[in-house]
Amino acid sequence: AAASAADDELEVVTVEGKSARPVKPSLRINVPDYALSTQVYDFPTGLRIMMQPDNSHPIVTVFSVVNHGAKDDPKGKEGTAHFVEHTWFRSVHGELPPIMQVVQDLGSLFNATTRPDWTDYRTVTSAEYLPILLRLESLRLTEPYKGVTEDQIETEREVIRNEWRRRNEQSYALLFDYLYTVVYPEDHPYHASSTHDSLDNIHLADLQKYFDDYYKAENTTTFVVGDFEPWESLSLVFENYDLKLLHPDLEEKHLFQYPKPGVKSPDRDNPDHWLTGAYNPDTYKEGAARNEPFNPVPSRSPRITEDRPDVPPLGSAEVIYREGALDRQTVAIGWSLPGAYREDQLNLQFMGNIGSFALNNGLYDYGKRLGDKGCFVQPGVLASTMMCYVEIKDSSLDPEKIAEKAIDQFATMWNPDYVQFFEMDISKGRQQMLAGTLQSLDTVAQHFGGRAEDITPYAHYTGRATAHSDRMNRVSGIKAQVIASMANKYLQRDRAAILVVDPLPKDEIDTEGEHSSYHGANASDEGQAQSNDLTNVTDEAIASSYVKPDLDQLQQFKLENGMQVIILPHGEAPVIEA
Repeated sequence: AAASAADDELEVVTVEGKSARPVKPSLRINVPDYALSTQVYDFPTGLRIMMQPDNSHPIVTVFSVVNHGAKDDPKGKEGTAHFVEHTWFRSVHGELPPIMQVVQDLGSLFNATTRPDWTDYRTVTSAEYLPILLRLESLRLTEPYKGVTEDQIETEREVIRNEWRRRNEQSYALLFDYLYTVVYPEDHPYHASSTHDSLDNIHLADLQKYFDDYYKAENTTTFVVGDFEPWESLSLVFENYDLKLLHPDLEEKHLFQYPKPGVKSPDRDNPDHWLTGAYNPDTYKEGAARNEPFNPVPSRSPRITEDRPDVPPLGSAEVIYREGALDRQTVAIGWSLPGAYREDQLNLQFMGNIGSFALNNGLYDYGKRLGDKGCFVQPGVLASTMMCYVEIKDSSLDPEKIAEKAIDQFATMWNPDYVQFFEMDISKGRQQMLAGTLQSLDTVAQHFGGRAEDITPYAHYTGRATAHSDRMNRVSGIKAQVIASMANKYLQRDRAAILVVDPLPKDEIDTEGEHSSYHGANASDEGQAQSNDLTNVTDEAIASSYVKPDLDQLQQFKLENGMQVIILPHGEAPVIEA
């Protein structure tokens, strides 16, 4: 039968009473449900532990923040917080090797960083090793320097000194360290930075005191994300942390076991059938028929408030000259701003974005006489820092005049005739921030730049484990006029610190050494000095440095699927002697 006139364009033929028209396909995107639920435990000791199950990969990331960093270094011993970070990895516990080797033997990706406001430790490894990582987190707060000797500190000092050289003498990093000393006055915690002399003044007793003073439960937030189940989160904490870190009166007698979900006939001799809980030590009565369970709830109390310190005065009104491992002379300009991790943090970050736009637009006429240039805001708890830089290619240009010209451009940020043009840049910035936020959220297993790095410091200071949601909600409220008002208040000429960094002499730059990260080092840098003299390298010297593997320990066999497997015990693989 033919369709009605209304359906002339979509003719339908029926066969035995059924329509022959193809079934309209569903336009619903078939994406599996993906929800993130973070369990936040705020213990009476002040320790905050956050557990976020994510079974998308068989891995876990453990990220911890300690609420003290370089700003807490003793005067004359700058670098102590960083030294402390290194010392932890040398500690020895029981029959275990040093912590560094323990983490390496787990096949982990790991690192630690020391910031002005905090120190963090981050580890990514297979999910089966999560209990071990949690035990290490506990040990860092209870026995962080156990087994460390003064001789080891002397050795580690040279490791840190080489790291210092790699960062400060062979890369762009020193430019911004110098800028901090110009932006902030001498009595401000952000002013000082470590030197070779200050490293020499640090000894084991100084490190032990720093640990004892600051590495405490109330100063620590730990975030765990990865392949574990929500119902085992608190059990993992009770089983692997020193109980005194969770509650000052919690003891072994307060612990009890209960069957895992789904285990119908639990076997007392099978630990895989049981979870560990705890009774509340504040109300516990021994022998009572029923005791109240200990369930720490999120207090959500922030470590900082909207009431923040006043923006500090300018550190130096003079133009300061320094030397650094740069390709070309570079002008750096900085301003102190309000502290971050408050409601207006995104406004501060966008002020850096708009400042970069104003700088590039205002210096456009210089063309190729100038190189890279831009601005960004480095967030901090006590104060944030607006940092701008201009690379000078034409050596005939006066760096101080370039600095003044650059500062002129920031006035456009609050000029009513220009504010409307920044709306487009803000719109672009919103899209970039949203894309970056989603990418971070999707990155579970990365010790730098992943989900944990965004969530942990944010939750540590704000009490909120919703860093990504908060950012996405707030980014739509960014207004050009608000940023213009902030720029007018803080980016004035009389608050600008000016630094000029000249390139180091070529013979002082290590461009090809093992630890060099010199910005300009690449195969085409024929004009730069080379630190490795290969003229005396011989075949004999290479052969003598090679350690042959013990092939008698090699094992070879075939799996049922035909795969050939060759195993050599760990520690016997070929290595090169240092």
